[in-house]
Amino acid sequence: MREVFATPDVYRFLNGKTDNVRRELAKRAADSRVAIDRFIAGASVTVGMDPFDKAARCQLARNYPPNDGIWDFRIRDPKPHVRIFGGFAERDVFVALDYRNRDALDFDGAVATMVLLWKDMFDSYQPVTGDNINAYLSDKWTPV
Repeated sequence: MREVFATPDVYRFLNGKTDNVRRELAKRAADSRVAIDRFIAGASVTVGMDPFDKAARCQLARNYPPNDGIWDFRIRDPKPHVRIFGGFAERDVFVALDYRNRDALDFDGAVATMVLLWKDMFDSYQPVTGDNINAYLSDKWTPV
């Protein structure tokens, strides 16, 4: 089994309790919750280690720069797509920091924000980094 810890904003989103600013994403919350629940249950997940070269069907992707340790769950249906950003605190433990609507998303800005959120929450404790997928996930993953 895997674990996911979520900030209050992500938790509210995944449970369909969004605020007025993000109300347009409420319909995507159910699909996002399914993706996270499947991940927690240990279902197989497609993983993109290369931030610039991954298949469209990739479910969990590493962001640039990889040394920041920021990943995103890619919720591709329905449109507009959603990205749930976070990092791995340790193998099989994902911390969901925030989510964004994929349309017109500034990935560089989003990653920079996630790095700051991580530092605010965990001070000197760094997310998992490196090029070995086994540092992030113990099993049931497919590279794409």
